[in-house]
Amino acid sequence: MLLRPHYLFALITASCVGDATSPDEGGSDGKSDGADVPLLDADARYRAIGRLRTGGTSCTAFLIDNGGGADAPAYVIANGHCTNKWAEAGSSLLVARNVPVMEGDEVDLGYFHDATPVRVGVRAIPYATMKTIDLAVIELAETRAALEDKGIQPLAWADAAPKVGAKIAVVGAPLYQPDFLRKVTCTEQGTRSVFERNWRWPELHRNRCIGIISGSSGSPMLDEHDRVFAVLNTTTRGANPDAACWVGAPCEVGATGFDFSPDTNYGASITWLRACFDAEGRFAPAAAGCKLDDGRQLQVTELPYFRDRPTGTWGVALASAHGMTEYRYKVDSCEDATGYSAPRAIDQQLATLAVPTAEGPHTLCIVGGAGTSWQTSAHATPVQLYIDLTPPARKARVNFERWDGRVSAEPIFSPPELSHFTYVSVAPTASCEDSALVWQPYRRFPVEVISPGRFCLRAEDVAGNVGPIHVYEVE
Repeated sequence: MLLRPHYLFALITASCVGDATSPDEGGSDGKSDGADVPLLDADARYRAIGRLRTGGTSCTAFLIDNGGGADAPAYVIANGHCTNKWAEAGSSLLVARNVPVMEGDEVDLGYFHDATPVRVGVRAIPYATMKTIDLAVIELAETRAALEDKGIQPLAWADAAPKVGAKIAVVGAPLYQPDFLRKVTCTEQGTRSVFERNWRWPELHRNRCIGIISGSSGSPMLDEHDRVFAVLNTTTRGANPDAACWVGAPCEVGATGFDFSPDTNYGASITWLRACFDAEGRFAPAAAGCKLDDGRQLQVTELPYFRDRPTGTWGVALASAHGMTEYRYKVDSCEDATGYSAPRAIDQQLATLAVPTAEGPHTLCIVGGAGTSWQTSAHATPVQLYIDLTPPARKARVNFERWDGRVSAEPIFSPPELSHFTYVSVAPTASCEDSALVWQPYRRFPVEVISPGRFCLRAEDVAGNVGPIHVYEVE
């Protein structure tokens, strides 16, 4: 997602802008040829898009056409990670209803560099989740009619997603300087199942529009008629391939394994979301045709760590909730209703279920129920685990500092691959391969080293795989 130290995770985006009045043509490889130019207030059709601030997080959000009359409430769409504590392990299972609104939660619509935006407070956050879709529905403190009086018209829904190869655009407020609305165009590249740390999104649209960075999370993905078909939520831009499937480095999962696609952005389809508003324009997640997860599932009281070696068990513990006293389970392909186990009583826990042995991402799918009433496989509870068999190979960057004739060394961490270090400092003629050396754990503070000499360093990834020895000459 685009809220990470450099990134969108929470998401992100986009500083590439096309022509200020019409979409640019994307290249055949799906990349953008749009210019990196802020949009102007003259682009009135984009006044519905702006900067969202919730709980100290900066994302993009957009006003959507929810129907209803003059008094209909106004709603913006963004990512769930823009409103929730996304870093928590249980965030991949959470379906939050009525998220608390904090002082200062607001959106600046019409966030152009040549105009004063329309600032609107947040009245409520009736729905937010990162379980199978990274989505938030946010009610504003002004009505649709009040915003229309200020020149802000909502974005229209696309009837369906564009075909592969069709021209699309992403409009968002990436955290550039200046951080105002920008537009970039490229081509639609279809959908993929995407895995990122402990989140699993079974159907995300992908593209290779340039300029997607932190702050772009929540940007609308638009077809060639400026109708919204998806909401942007993550990217691989700036990520190391050896960190595939980790936070900030989402990977694509298929029947034959997983793949890391460089410089690729992903967004969740929301063409069906208009069915989640009633005739008066009010958010109605229980309405016929609305596919939102209602959050009814068993409680997962224990979860595995996100990344591990193929030893031991899943380490999952379940508890009854919502009247559910039984469960069924399978590994991978949650949405496919076939292949689940026979019903088991909740006191028959999964304590002995061994983890998979194949390297890559895996999902333990759980559905709860009682009698004839069961959680659907479409909304199964997904427990994520990445099996890591490969030691880190990348050589870490080390900062060496000199003072008063002494030298200190500071290895630079880069999780998940470079997550722990052991080291030893030896004379310039000594070998780092000497079996008699006593290796010390690096405690995240610079350490004094022999100068001249050799600084010997081994990296360990978050799963506990230990990499080769790397040697740094200290002049």
